[in-house]
Amino acid sequence: MYICISCSFIFSVLIRQVGSFGLIPLASSWIEARSLLENPSNRAVNVDVAKDHLYIIRDHLIIVDRLDLRRKVSVSNALRECHEITRIISQGNATEDFFEALAYIVQGGAIVLGPAREVMLRIVCDRNYIAKCPNFHVDKVDARGIVTILGQGTEYLLNNPGDINVDQVQQTSELDFLFMKGTTWKSQHYPHLFSWISNQQHNACWHRSPIDNKCHHRVIITVDACCNDEKEWLLTS
Repeated sequence: MYICISCSFIFSVLIRQVGSFGLIPLASSWIEARSLLENPSNRAVNVDVAKDHLYIIRDHLIIVDRLDLRRKVSVSNALRECHEITRIISQGNATEDFFEALAYIVQGGAIVLGPAREVMLRIVCDRNYIAKCPNFHVDKVDARGIVTILGQGTEYLLNNPGDINVDQVQQTSELDFLFMKGTTWKSQHYPHLFSWISNQQHNACWHRSPIDNKCHHRVIITVDACCNDEKEWLLTS
């Protein structure tokens, strides 16, 4: 019995830390998420620490026909700046728990992304959703966090794209907060040893917008330490 329990424990630790067997590791804190991203075996990490705050955001967000809001938010002043943002996306009815939840997302995301002093926050709302990025691609950023507040989640691959079949495509669920490595990722722990991997895209996470036409409404939030979306590198698979 002791041997079985020990083996089971070691097996679960290996999956969590190494991302073995093609699994996306699950982090229980922002700091752990950053640590897991530092592992060169992990292309992405799912953060399971923000669900309560994401529920608050979903409950307060007013769904409009089309919204694409982008704001650079200072982490040290996140509460005040997120208060102004929530006034825009809630049509003036910004409650304290709403902007505090959004500020929590910004501050937590900054830990995973850097740590970063500023975060580019993007909120996209579409009542009549059409996939804007239907092809698998990697982002020319260090890392990007994305969460689907409403609608179908982001589709992603566990490996580099080849002859893609349906079984290879993974998809997040609503309120899953996925942080993905981009092509400019540089490990803080191994900046020289693994820099060539990032430069050749072999460690970035390939993903795309959901292409199912049954998805009518979609709301996503992204956090990004890079403020230049024009650097996004789209590659058709």
